[in-house]
Amino acid sequence: MHALKNFAFKSTAKWSMLGTVRESDLYGGVLSASLSREYLAFTSEFLHGNESFFTSVLTSILATPKFLPHEYMEYVLPVVRDEATPSSQLPSAVAVEAAHALAFHTGLGASLFCSLQVFTSGNVTAIGTGINSARLAELVDSALADAALPTSSPITAMPSKYFGGSMRISLHEGHCHMPTKYYDCISYQRTITYLVQ
Repeated sequence: MHALKNFAFKSTAKWSMLGTVRESDLYGGVLSASLSREYLAFTSEFLHGNESFFTSVLTSILATPKFLPHEYMEYVLPVVRDEATPSSQLPSAVAVEAAHALAFHTGLGASLFCSLQVFTSGNVTAIGTGINSARLAELVDSALADAALPTSSPITAMPSKYFGGSMRISLHEGHCHMPTKYYDCISYQRTITYLVQ
């Protein structure tokens, strides 16, 4: 997912990377991509009246990215390395990832690495502020009319269920203790108080 996020606003079937950046600047827009455990978001901020251009840019990034090898090597891979390497060595980041996997098993416990079944038309949502929802729907529908996104119904997720548990992780350096249940927090606090005395 980190690589996919960093491939945002690179070359597509409709736009080159340079063309996307230059045209967006000319229209006074700001493009960004963000990633969390629950979503991958491509966003744009722009002046009123430029909706059709930015809808076209966002949908082309979503539907027809080129994934060119030189863009991957020059622009995507270095950023992914810079983001992933420190995180994989940071005890708190490792602990949070392990805690999600241990506590929830699925849903919130799913790894940040996604399967292809997630990238379907049923799982795409267009959200706009400061624009009429009918106009936004019309723009998105017309922009995605030629797109070849796989069709499916949205993934129906069960509410996350907490399981809890215990896990030991070997770290090369540093210590990180993370209780995962309320009563663990109480005993954890007592242990820390005892060790400090």
